[in-house]
Amino acid sequence: MNNTSRIYAIVAVVLSLLFVIWSVTLIRSVKQQRDDVSNHVAAITQINAINHAILELQTVYLEDKYRTNSNWVSGLETYTKTVNNFRERNTPTPEMADYIYSLDSIVRRAVLIHSGIYGQAEKSEVEINQLETEFKSELNEALELNDITTSKIRKKLAKYSDELAWKWTLLNVLVMFSCILALVLSVVSILNSINYQKRKKVMVALRAEKDKAQSYLDMAGSILVVIDRHQNISMLNKKGLEILGLTHEEEVIGRNAFDYFSSKGERTALIEGFKKVINGETQLVEYYERKVVSKKGEERIVGWHNSLLEDMSGHVIGVLSSGDDVTEKKFREKALKETVIKLEKSNEQLEGFAYMATHDLRAPVANLMALLNLYNKENPEDEENKFIFQKFEESVKILNNTLGDLIDIVAVNKNKFDEKIDINIEETLKDVMESVKEDINKSGIAVNFDFSKCNEVSYPASQFRSILINMLTNAIKYRSPDKKAQVEITSSIENGFVRLDFADNGLGIDLKKYGSKLFQMNKRFHVGTEGKGIGLFIIKSQVEAMGGKVGIISEPGIGTTFSVFIKH
Repeated sequence: MNNTSRIYAIVAVVLSLLFVIWSVTLIRSVKQQRDDVSNHVAAITQINAINHAILELQTVYLEDKYRTNSNWVSGLETYTKTVNNFRERNTPTPEMADYIYSLDSIVRRAVLIHSGIYGQAEKSEVEINQLETEFKSELNEALELNDITTSKIRKKLAKYSDELAWKWTLLNVLVMFSCILALVLSVVSILNSINYQKRKKVMVALRAEKDKAQSYLDMAGSILVVIDRHQNISMLNKKGLEILGLTHEEEVIGRNAFDYFSSKGERTALIEGFKKVINGETQLVEYYERKVVSKKGEERIVGWHNSLLEDMSGHVIGVLSSGDDVTEKKFREKALKETVIKLEKSNEQLEGFAYMATHDLRAPVANLMALLNLYNKENPEDEENKFIFQKFEESVKILNNTLGDLIDIVAVNKNKFDEKIDINIEETLKDVMESVKEDINKSGIAVNFDFSKCNEVSYPASQFRSILINMLTNAIKYRSPDKKAQVEITSSIENGFVRLDFADNGLGIDLKKYGSKLFQMNKRFHVGTEGKGIGLFIIKSQVEAMGGKVGIISEPGIGTTFSVFIKH
């Protein structure tokens, strides 16, 4: 090796060491910032949870129509657990400590005001209204504090995002420059070598240097891809190969990036957008999320951070993109939304349940107490006692029926059902008709049925009887006084379901007006008819819990057809 080759070799080694040290420093800095970003994102999620808990406290109070204060303690426990969770999972910085101290002070004042509202001392309406205003103001102040804190964290995240994008670009350029420099110096050294074997050894060393540079890129936990101005992939790290289900970089280098990192429906639009960015016709989108399909057809959602690569003249030569797999995060967000919807629905049902329990139990209990006071204990044989005892039996029957309805609602909410058995539909209907024979005779309704297409269903026995009883009694209650009442009950097999149709010629329902409330608890749509408004709610809840569904076709003055679909 001549002196020139030695000089080139020494320069190459020194520069390579400097670039390695610089690259490792950048990688460590990026990793630290990524950890900070994760912590801040987690803090925002937890503050949102605290927000939800405060909103729940506010909602519990505002919706507490009867001032029973029944859910306040539960809401307060939820808030306390959420704040404790925030303390455990966040580094106790002065900023977070001040935030928690301020939040606790505000909520503590709200709790004291709440205690004043529900205190033992009698208060005037003016005093209560003043306390309610103060209570709302405190909770709103807590929500504003959460928004301010979240905004501060988001500003930090935005700053981190800009710094990370710049560092990723710098790291990529540094590595690429190191590779190019090492390549140039190695080639010059080879050209100055007169021995073929020595050249061969240098080429092997050059390949090792390239592999070393690639290993630095592979250390990154994110996808790193460089797309040149012709849309071709010029660099892809190991994480990117894993997402695509590939093993070798050569499988994608020099090929169109949008054949790999876009879906068929998006490909054309993305290519057109990329061309406009390269030509300076539009701004580069710095962050977006899109699906990536692997070689095996597996779909993953990737969040991309993008930055332009420019040459010394300022001309755009490509795009550097770093991507993170956010599939699980998106699934968790979707699951969280579904849970919130279920909770809201459950809260609505619980409110209706509480109203029914307090409203429907109060009347029969009050009647029983009054009848007991009227009962002549000194003379049990008193003729008037017989009348009182008769009324007592009627009140007990009403109370028993109400309790039965409440038990059915609880069973539906907890999905507690009997085991499925094979049921003969016609025999069960005849048995149900016998149990409500008095109502059928009194109403004069004609009950016709045809189960020739399907006369057997697998379903919990008591719940199936409940469906038949509710549908039959509905047809009786809402019959038209202007015509002979009748109901047609038929069965069929449809798309894997046993379909039961209950078609009557009664009053009918205005679905445009009441359709959205039809199956809600305590909803009635005809004045002057008996009922608690829970029959349709119980039927729909039971059937859906068993994997079925309920449909309705109705027209005022014509009649109603309920269709119950039970899994076959």
